[in-house]
Amino acid sequence: MSVGADVVSVCVPEGANLCKPCRVDTQCGGGICHELAEGQFCTRDCDAIDCSAGYECQEITHGGQMTKQCVPVNGTCSCGPANAGVERACVRESALGTCQGFEHCEPATGWVGCTAREPSVEICDGIDNDCNGVADDSPVMPQGTCYNEAVGIEGQCPGQWSCGGEAGWLCIGPAPAVEECNYRDDDCDGGTDEDFRDASGRYATLAHCGQCNNGCEGRIPFAQAVICEVPQATVEAPYCRVTACQEGWVLFNNACVPPLSNLCLPCDSDADCGYGNDRCLPMDGAGYCGRDCAAGAPQGTECPGGFTCTQVGAGDFQCMPQSGTCQCTLANNGMKRPCENANEFGACIGTQTCNGLVGWEACTAVTPEAEACDGIDNDCNGLIDDNPRVPDEPCARTWTDPRTSVEYTCLAPWRCGPVAGGTRDWICDAATPEAETCNGLDDNCDGLVDEDFKVDGKYGTLEHCGACGVSCVGLVEHADEMRCNLDLTKPACEVVTCAPGYWRASSLSCLEFPETLCQQCSSDRACQVPGDHCEPADSLGRTYCLWDCSADSLHPDLGGAICPEGYECRDQEPFGGTGSHCVPMSGTCDCLAADAGRPRLCIIENGFGRCQGTETCDPAAGWVGCNAAVPAPEVCNDIDDNCNGQVDEPYPAKGTVCYEGLGACRAEGVLVCNGAGDGLVCSAVAGTGEPE
Repeated sequence: MSVGADVVSVCVPEGANLCKPCRVDTQCGGGICHELAEGQFCTRDCDAIDCSAGYECQEITHGGQMTKQCVPVNGTCSCGPANAGVERACVRESALGTCQGFEHCEPATGWVGCTAREPSVEICDGIDNDCNGVADDSPVMPQGTCYNEAVGIEGQCPGQWSCGGEAGWLCIGPAPAVEECNYRDDDCDGGTDEDFRDASGRYATLAHCGQCNNGCEGRIPFAQAVICEVPQATVEAPYCRVTACQEGWVLFNNACVPPLSNLCLPCDSDADCGYGNDRCLPMDGAGYCGRDCAAGAPQGTECPGGFTCTQVGAGDFQCMPQSGTCQCTLANNGMKRPCENANEFGACIGTQTCNGLVGWEACTAVTPEAEACDGIDNDCNGLIDDNPRVPDEPCARTWTDPRTSVEYTCLAPWRCGPVAGGTRDWICDAATPEAETCNGLDDNCDGLVDEDFKVDGKYGTLEHCGACGVSCVGLVEHADEMRCNLDLTKPACEVVTCAPGYWRASSLSCLEFPETLCQQCSSDRACQVPGDHCEPADSLGRTYCLWDCSADSLHPDLGGAICPEGYECRDQEPFGGTGSHCVPMSGTCDCLAADAGRPRLCIIENGFGRCQGTETCDPAAGWVGCNAAVPAPEVCNDIDDNCNGQVDEPYPAKGTVCYEGLGACRAEGVLVCNGAGDGLVCSAVAGTGEPE
């Protein structure tokens, strides 16, 4: 038997393995296992064959050699025409935080348009820059003090920085205004009322003399000209000074007075009386001005009505009141003045009437008496009915509570006041006791305030929690049960349980449960509900949100269980997680009810080799039915028993030419497996010779 070349041809569909996940080249049916952005995927040799739509032929260095392979134009095997426009979650992460968004499949370019924001340092702009769920939380305040300005005013008023959200940093404080005389620095230039003061800081204008708004014009009666006098001594305040009086009036002690206005004016010396020999005369225990009426006197010898020319010294004659007092003259005839009538009860004030010819008439004051409740100031102390003797019996009102038959009494002091008929008498203002209401008052007069609404001295009912009128009922949206927490220094409302579909996020909030179960995640924070964890939950080690199903879980009871249909509560996760969580019945988050019947690549591997096949998603059991062959020692049977991509490689002579017989009986064939799998035989059958 002779041996010839062994030639075997195998036909497979073009591109059958293109873009399938792989680990080694032999899984790719003639292509190579190439590293893309999302992992390793099969390519196809394109040196002599065109690439399919969506792929392009590129030169790739593989295993130290250059090769031309069909690879996705968009650089990814998970985004193609079949899922064009599909969205998936995406994140942008940095040391500052994690921002979530979505990207969509664009077959020409791959996964594009991730809407997640790039985490950044929190600033005042109304945006959650670091994606921690709170906008403008503790942004860095601008350096230094802020100032407010106004158009046309040079000053700047300091303010306080305040974050205004989208409006950015705002300077809260007054704006400069035109300076007014008001003891404030209106224009914020460091000076107060500077437009109204002199170099010594004194208010020295006609409208603001000595102080703000102290105007001189019109202040002094009958003055014709007035100035703001500024004393040379800087410690003295400016004042309004008359420089000229109107016609018919004379200047006296910085006042404009009639020419005779000095007669009977109070005085300390003759100089105060103003005219030549006018004297300061003693009357009524004080000094009053007379008027010279001697021969040759400037005002003449005739005295005004009610006055007589009286000699007061040698050659000295003065006009004096005919009544004998300057306090009662014809000039104030009929004027009244106070007088009093006093005894042991007090002093009553009355009046005396001036008779310009004889003096003051008798006092009209009444005689003081003991005070009584009658609407009269009996003791003339200026107070009506002050401290009169009260009645001996108490001022009280009673009420019996129909619920308990307990009698309550309210007491009050007697009060003297008006009664029917317009007179005054004793009045009892005691309140009528009534059932206690929450109002901060002792309604039933038992000495306790709002006792029916307190627990251990604190307002502790649902309708009055911490204070009257502070109701917990309906306070928190979606709350199923509220309580008034008495353990706090001041009781406050708090959520006990939330309505189905919501979880207790804080003492005063119920949030809707997010649909995060078996969603891919990067950290526990992405799962939102406390107790839920981001755990590995598939054969590739990818992490998914798994609900907490422990006894302390925040998730609601779904008819005796926390986990929804298709999930079960397990104490130990199958892929390395810990704790009690809701895990798919399939044991993996990449095989759920929506994935039922979906195939994926599977591998059976042993010491003889590694065979590839497919398996199917069964939501109740997981990935099942792997049809990959079991690797076995290679025998001669026209099969790739060890799945290394070669058939019957221990028999390299297989398929080569061989011969049987001699001479005319010689037949040609090829070497083939012998049927037992342990050797080769020639397929030729020798001919039979003809008899001679």
